[in-house]
Amino acid sequence: ANRLPDTDRSGQLLMSWMRAFNDHFFRCDVCHEHLAKGLASPKAVAVSSRRDAIMWLWEFHNEVNARLMKVEAKYGHSSSGDPNVPKTIWPGADICPKCGGEPVLAAAQAAAQAAQADAPLEQTHVSDSWNKETV
Repeated sequence: ANRLPDTDRSGQLLMSWMRAFNDHFFRCDVCHEHLAKGLASPKAVAVSSRRDAIMWLWEFHNEVNARLMKVEAKYGHSSSGDPNVPKTIWPGADICPKCGGEPVLAAAQAAAQAAQADAPLEQTHVSDSWNKETV
């Protein structure tokens, strides 16, 4: 998302690509259904700009990780996760003390809502972090 041109419709382009990817290439039925539901959500449908796409991807990624964290806590692993790399809410408190990094869905949603108040700061942080070659 961070490499998209910054136009009013860049986010729509990315969301269209994600829908096509999900429809044609996502082989896990459960994951496919979760992503399809996320892509059909009112927030996803409202994505227009690059900024919208970045913020939606961040929030959705944290929602997925929060859900998988519950699975890992219950079973010790998720079906597709690496047990050596447990799911976390990003950013964690070590990176952003303001966001907190609490490992629950409520924290992910609270962080996303708080991001709306600090959207320019959060978008810069998320964009800069996702733009690094290590990601």
